[in-house]
Formats: sequence, C-alpha cells, structure tokens
Amino acid sequence: MDEFDQRSWWTPTLDDAAWALPADLRAADPLNGRDCGWGNQMRPFVRHFSRPGEQVLDPFCGFGSTLPAAALEGRNAHRMEIDPARAQLARTRLQQHAAVAQVVVGSLADTAPVAPIDLCLNNVPYFGCRWRGDVLPGQLYASDDYASYLTGMRAVFHALRKRMRPDGVGVAMVHNVLVGGRVIPQAWDVGQSFLPCARSGCCATSALQQGWRTQAPRAIAVTNMR
Repeated sequence: MDEFDQRSWWTPTLDDAAWALPADLRAADPLNGRDCGWGNQMRPFVRHFSRPGEQVLDPFCGFGSTLPAAALEGRNAHRMEIDPARAQLARTRLQQHAAVAQVVVGSLADTAPVAPIDLCLNNVPYFGCRWRGDVLPGQLYASDDYASYLTGMRAVFHALRKRMRPDGVGVAMVHNVLVGGRVIPQAWDVGQSFLPCARSGCCATSALQQGWRTQAPRAIAVTNMR
C-alpha cells in the first residue's frame, strides 16, 4: 500500500536542496530553468505504477528530474529530449550527481526508445512559454498556435502507445496556463488526448483510467496505454 492507495489526494513535498538546479545550468537555459521538475513529485508515481527493474521513460527530459526518481526506486530510466542544448544540460546535471544516464536527442514521434516501456512519466512542455532556443521540428515549446501544440502532443502520445508494453501506464503532469490574460485549459486538453479519438485517429490510448486535480489546478492523467 502506498500514498495513492491510502487517500484520494496527494501533495508533493519539496526536493532536497541537493537536487536544486545549479545556477549556472539555469542561466544557460532558454527558459531559465523555470520548467524544471521535482524528483519528489515523480517518486510516488514510479512506486505506484511500476515495479523494481522495469523501464521508465520521460519523453520530455528537460533537466532529467525523472531519472533520479526512477533510479532511487530501483527502476531503469530512459530519457529523450528534442533540444540538443537542453539534452547536454541534463547530462551535465546528472553527471554532477554521479548518475549514469544516456539522454537520447530526438522526439518520441520519430525516435524509438531502446526498450519497451512499462511506465511513461513526464511533465509536459507548456504552450505559450516564449521559447528562446533553437526552433526545431517537433519542438512543442515553439508551437505557432494552440491547435498545432495539441496536434504535436497527440503525435507524441500516439507514438508512445506503440512503444509501451501491453500493460504499460502513461502519466502526464500538466496544469492550466495563463497566456496573454487568457486561461488556456491545457490540463484538460492534454488529458483529452488520452481519450478515444476516432475522428483523427491519433490519440494515445483507448481509455482515461484515472485523473486527479489539486488546488494548482494540476491534472494528472493516468492511463493504461492499450
């Protein structure tokens, strides 16, 4: 029994100060590291939705926060990052913590992970972040409009389904955003990409199994990737 079995809500704890993003890496990032995730946010999901020795993938690696969470729980972590400069920042950060990790440069829509995945766990890229890095094909931060962003997100999740084990689980962490004074319901729209989509044929799964909402509001879309 773990945190998710005991109650219907959960609040993440702050990371240990040792895992804070170093100032030099933050300064070198196009977004100044403001989208860096927490390891303690990831660990309960690793424990609940995978078993020791299984394969955990973060297709939006960023600064590599999922890796230590997976490693501390005895899982094998795989990371992908579409931006080469950010991939190098992740490698540098992980090396500083003596973590052995390969960060594959590319998008899951075009590049397959090295092993079938048991758990996909990620913080998604956010729309409207004013990306200042290289604008590469498939870079969701650089989407011209919200419709293009959602199309790109569905393409990643569609590719994910093909690369997961039959009983694999996908977890996407996302909250609604304020862009130009307008609330963008990104949490709910990304969650919808896990639902059946006969019209476009590009959604990631056949059923949204569970969802949580906290005061953020933050949505955790969790699904069997079948």
